[in-house]
Amino acid sequence: MFIKFLRENTVASAILAVLRIYIGWQWLTSGWDKVFGPEGFDASGYLQGVVGNEEVMEQYPTYHAFIENVALPNSDLFSFIVAWGGEIFVGLGLIAGMLGHPPFLYGVYS
Repeated sequence: MFIKFLRENTVASAILAVLRIYIGWQWLTSGWDKVFGPEGFDASGYLQGVVGNEEVMEQYPTYHAFIENVALPNSDLFSFIVAWGGEIFVGLGLIAGMLGHPPFLYGVYS
C-alpha cells in the first residue's frame, strides 16, 4: 500500500527525486574532493585503526582478519575503490536516477 502511494503520488515522487539528487550531489562532491583534492585520500589510517581496536578484534574476528590480511596490505586499492566506486559513481548514479538500486547497494557495502 505504501509503495503504491509512493509510485502514484506525484508530490511524493517529486520529494523523493529532490532528496535523491541532493544525496547524490553530496556523495559526488565528497568523492570529488577525495580524488582530486590537494591531499588525496588514503584509507590506511582507518584500516590501521580497525586493526588496532581490541573491541573489533573480539566482537568481529572475521572482519578484523580481513582488514588485517587483505585490506591493509592493499590499502591503495581500497582507497581507490572507496573514492571512485564508493562515492563518485554512487553519486552519479543517484543524480542520474538510473540504476538506483545498484549504486545504493554498492554504497552500503563499500
